[in-house]
Amino acid sequence: MLPFLCIDGATRLGWALRRQETVEPRSGVVRIAEIGARLGRFGLKANEWLSDFLAVTPVAKIYYEVPILGGHDNADTALKLYGLACLVETIAEIRGIPVERMNNQTVKRFFAGTGRAKDVDMIRACHARGWNPSDDNEADALGMLCLAEHQLGIRRDHGRLFTGTAA
Repeated sequence: MLPFLCIDGATRLGWALRRQETVEPRSGVVRIAEIGARLGRFGLKANEWLSDFLAVTPVAKIYYEVPILGGHDNADTALKLYGLACLVETIAEIRGIPVERMNNQTVKRFFAGTGRAKDVDMIRACHARGWNPSDDNEADALGMLCLAEHQLGIRRDHGRLFTGTAA
């Protein structure tokens, strides 16, 4: 079975995936563009990264976090986050890959125990699973991965893969 890709969209984009046959997930963070980059440059770099990633790592499905804007975000941030969501959907459509949006609070509640989990809480939840994310974006992507596996009925315990009802 092909893995699925989880994306936490931001200028520092967190990603995670896990193949059925592997116990540990692959994950990381990629800087899409420099801070303050124009919208076109941001879109171009995001397109390059995702297209290149999918060219070498075929996936069965892409999950991404629904963009959430706080009160301090400006118009450029909003355009970048919603543009990234549109770009993910477009690239997936071109490649025939199904896409599912994930709500940030749902991921946090499932992974860290509260929908209001802070960045440090998400990182701690990773550490509790033996993972060492480089930042909160990677931690969020790993949280999405765990929720996606749960929704698909995939349960992992002590390095062994179980299918069926998730606990």
